[in-house]
Amino acid sequence: MTTRSRLSSGVRTLCGDPADEPLPNGLPEHVIYEVLTGVETSMLIDVNLSDQNRRVVSKSITLQPNSYDFAVNAGNLSVPSFAEVRLDPSDAWPMPVDIVNRASIGRAGEDGRMAVAFYGNPLRAALSWIPQAGERHVLTIWYDRTVDTDGALSDSPPIEDAYTEHLKLQAAAQCRELMKLDVGEVLAARIRKGETQWQRYTRMNGQQGVVKKSSSHPRAGRRVTRFQRTGGGYL
Repeated sequence: MTTRSRLSSGVRTLCGDPADEPLPNGLPEHVIYEVLTGVETSMLIDVNLSDQNRRVVSKSITLQPNSYDFAVNAGNLSVPSFAEVRLDPSDAWPMPVDIVNRASIGRAGEDGRMAVAFYGNPLRAALSWIPQAGERHVLTIWYDRTVDTDGALSDSPPIEDAYTEHLKLQAAAQCRELMKLDVGEVLAARIRKGETQWQRYTRMNGQQGVVKKSSSHPRAGRRVTRFQRTGGGYL
């Protein structure tokens, strides 16, 4: 199955391999993710695999100084699938944060990677760094509101693999428009052909997608203060 990460790479290629930098000169990773999941939601609605409540939504948390573990208070939202942090309110652009499992958060701190682990019920989060007094770190967590999928980049979309190419092409066209680039006749023609095939598919009976769980994100951030145990060593 084609993963969202692979689709994201394909979108970036179709946009001319721009840097992971702010629009319109670059194309940030999280923008591709949002566009991909938005198109995916639309396609899922077409085949009645989801309703209008399936959306990628975000929650921002102002991190407390000298604290690395806290309650998320996410209500009925699913496990987070993407995270980013602003280290200062004046930052023009947030930094991506790895999502790792609880056992790996200490290693992330030792490696100087910005990471967060989610665990427990009610949901809690643990950071690989500790915000210091005077710092105003704001962590933004992105969720897929579906109960049975976390929407991670390493997951495969719950769409038949034959139609993930159509998903990628639609996302690429939207991203090109965000970058103020022409979509182009060839790409537009491929999208029209794909849409015709997709609509024919959605009119068939008994179509059903498959969702697999995953929880990792491959990006890393810059070095900040790590959590250190009393007597040496890191969390």
